[in-house]
Amino acid sequence: MSSSAATTPEGPGSASGAPNLPAGFTDMFTSRYVETGELRQHVVTGGDGPPLLLVHGWPQTWYAWRLIMPELARDFSVVAPDRRGTGLSGKPKDGQSVADPHAGALAVAEAAMPGVSPSPPLFGGTQANDRLWHFAFNRLAEVNEQLVTGREHVYFGFQFAKAANKLPADVVGYYVEALAADPEALRGSFAAYRALDATIAQNEQRKTRRLTLPVLAIGGAEGIGEGAANTMRLANDDVQSVVIPGSGHYCLEEAPGEVAAALTAFLAPYRG
Repeated sequence: MSSSAATTPEGPGSASGAPNLPAGFTDMFTSRYVETGELRQHVVTGGDGPPLLLVHGWPQTWYAWRLIMPELARDFSVVAPDRRGTGLSGKPKDGQSVADPHAGALAVAEAAMPGVSPSPPLFGGTQANDRLWHFAFNRLAEVNEQLVTGREHVYFGFQFAKAANKLPADVVGYYVEALAADPEALRGSFAAYRALDATIAQNEQRKTRRLTLPVLAIGGAEGIGEGAANTMRLANDDVQSVVIPGSGHYCLEEAPGEVAAALTAFLAPYRG
């Protein structure tokens, strides 16, 4: 990979233009583009030490890590990308899937693994439906974009309302406005779900060989809780579990102090 010096990431999606960052954030972190040959990817980097990759979930961007990055950057060179199809990264039309992990340790938060996790029943309880119905909706070919366009605040506002500790309105607005500003951003937000057939097939193949690296699984007590660790135990024997009381699905932003403490303790053996 090589860095692209042709343009500098700017605007609200960049480290220099994002709102409500922790004090001193822009003194420590900067945005840049990385050219992979097929994708121009926006990354926010800072800190010193061994590399630490922070990958956000849906429907967020690198910004989801902003409250935790300064703590981790004390011991690591932090790299927080916008995933393919999101934020300031490229939005190719060929979809996306989960890449092979190449790491000495892995931490996941509120994560399911399609192809490894048991699929929920189609006719499940109301609570499960409210939390999971978007998986099927987001996979649709076109009608989801047609229904959500112009109503992004309704659809994504409903998703963020799942937080047990409600995210500030301006933070939700920041995410939603970025998705509403560009039709390609909306399409990109659905791309990972439209690639689930490929992801499931990949994970079904991968799970035939169990992971051997240490894994930390973080769950919100009001989210999937111990389910994060139970999922990882389907693919790994060395799994530590942390369940954060009072936190829902967006634990990086609902309980950043608790998540940072859990990651710092787990990653202590790997510090520079």
